[in-house]
Amino acid sequence: MKKHHPIRRAASMIVLHSVLATSFVHAQTTRDLTRPTNTSSPTSEARTALVIGNANYRNASPLANPVNDARDMSAALQEVGFEVISGENLTAEQMKQKVTEFGQRLAERKGVGLFFYAGHGVQINGRNYLIPVETKTLREQTIEYEAVDVNRVLAEMDAAGSRLNVVVLDACRNNPFERSWRSASDGLAEIKAPTGTLIAYATAPGRVASDGTGRNGLYTGELLKLIRTPGVIIETLFKRVGERVSVASSGVQEPYVSFSIRGDFYFSGSEGQATVQTPSFQQQSIIPAPLPTPMVSAPTLSAEEQYWQVVSSRNSITSYQQYLAEYPRGRYAGEANTRINAIKAEELRRQKEVELGRWNDARRANTKDSYNDYITSYPNGEYIAQARQIIKDLEIAEEKRVWNETESLKTIAAYEVFLKLYPTGEFASLARLRLGDLGVKVAPAGAAPGAVRTNSIGMELVYIPAGEFMMGSNAYDSEKPIRRVTIAEGFWMGKYEVTQGQWRSVMGNNPSHFSNCGADCPVEQVSWNDTKEFISRLNARNDGFVYSLPTEAQWEYAARAGTTTAFAFGDSLSSTQANFDGNYPYGNAPKGPYLERTTKVGSYKPNAWGLYDMHGNVWEWVE
Repeated sequence: MKKHHPIRRAASMIVLHSVLATSFVHAQTTRDLTRPTNTSSPTSEARTALVIGNANYRNASPLANPVNDARDMSAALQEVGFEVISGENLTAEQMKQKVTEFGQRLAERKGVGLFFYAGHGVQINGRNYLIPVETKTLREQTIEYEAVDVNRVLAEMDAAGSRLNVVVLDACRNNPFERSWRSASDGLAEIKAPTGTLIAYATAPGRVASDGTGRNGLYTGELLKLIRTPGVIIETLFKRVGERVSVASSGVQEPYVSFSIRGDFYFSGSEGQATVQTPSFQQQSIIPAPLPTPMVSAPTLSAEEQYWQVVSSRNSITSYQQYLAEYPRGRYAGEANTRINAIKAEELRRQKEVELGRWNDARRANTKDSYNDYITSYPNGEYIAQARQIIKDLEIAEEKRVWNETESLKTIAAYEVFLKLYPTGEFASLARLRLGDLGVKVAPAGAAPGAVRTNSIGMELVYIPAGEFMMGSNAYDSEKPIRRVTIAEGFWMGKYEVTQGQWRSVMGNNPSHFSNCGADCPVEQVSWNDTKEFISRLNARNDGFVYSLPTEAQWEYAARAGTTTAFAFGDSLSSTQANFDGNYPYGNAPKGPYLERTTKVGSYKPNAWGLYDMHGNVWEWVE
């Protein structure tokens, strides 16, 4: 049964509310922490940076610029007052160690944190991963262990409590590791900048950037030219970098910045200071060159018409959104919105095409594993109901096949093996009868942990065995003290939350706020009394079960499923594991999506006893 609040943050199980060249390989190198070289820093505020450049990939052609980019950026940042932690050509483990070291140092110093990365990066399912140099062939299923999630860096910076965090990603090159991935896209995905954060991309989300033909990549090269310029506020600095890159690439590469910051920040100098410093970096001038005058196709065109010509030639959502931001009531505003919708429709069509391809792959294989792979990849997919039904049919067919083999053998050992495999199966009672005929005493029919039965309204019930567990938490007064609780008898519990379809079949109505979610979504907006009436009507069907709400102890015991951690999946929980507000993850989990709606039951991984959505989606009532 569900509590009437529709979607909340996932409840911890101890706080109860209910139910990412030439044939040679360079050695990886790491660089030590370096102190600022500019002792007359423009501000007394602490500045800490992590700079990583990966170029010498062992199983791909080396990149020309990232190591130079990282070294030159480290030098420039030291000159403007940053303490720099740096690394070159790092493995996954080395990258993660550097990120942790950076987070700890930033937490000690506060102030301003900056992360710069140059090298290969890839987006998978909307998440960005930075690729270490030892990578061979990345797998979608294990990429979070083989590469470094940008969200991990953001989480370290956020936890440090610094005033301002800056992330610069020159990682949008054509990627040699993603060719066979169905859910990979070009470039990096947009990350909505958290409060107090600026995220700068070498090119717009979903696009690729130039590795450069000189010492530095195109984007980093332009950034290096401007970062020491005094008196340029950070937002303006990155805007100028973007303009220069756009001109230098003839509009092919369009840098992108996302920020949500308070207060001002200057890399060098302060407001009103526009003096020119003496160049000290490899004799490279730091005086910004004047932007060339854009070529105009016809001198009679207005500024808006020229702007529209440029965005039309790029034909991207980002470019049309930029036009609408500049000219919200412009001459081409309607056309811009029409083209945005057309691009989104095409993207959706492609996504459905990819999903259909994965579904057809599952059908061709026609195995439980293939259908489970589809379900994992598309928990809210178009073919999810068919996949689950086919899995059930395959399980039934497999049990019948094993039973037929058992009957052909007619031996005690064969019947005993069958009962171990299918203790509550369709032929379990007959197997016990056969054993009795062979003179074997058989224990009364029972249920094995995780056994599943289906009731009269199609509700699947999972058997929860008797046992003991430590209940409660010292983190909340209402949950103290932690005590040992014994569940003396096993019981059956709904495998999924009660669905809107099941509720309607019993009660004749659907009170749910998210009623358009569908019959397989959980019912919500129901009171405790409503649930008691539902149970009363369900019991009146006399379908072999006696129904009740679980006690608080039964609910927590089932939710824990034999674990002792804060959640059934460990001491951390993200919104990729359960449906809740991903802006507030638990433990060390990174921030994730916030759907702001319920999802179909069974959309996320079950706990060890086969129960779904014991964290998140909706609140649950207890007796």
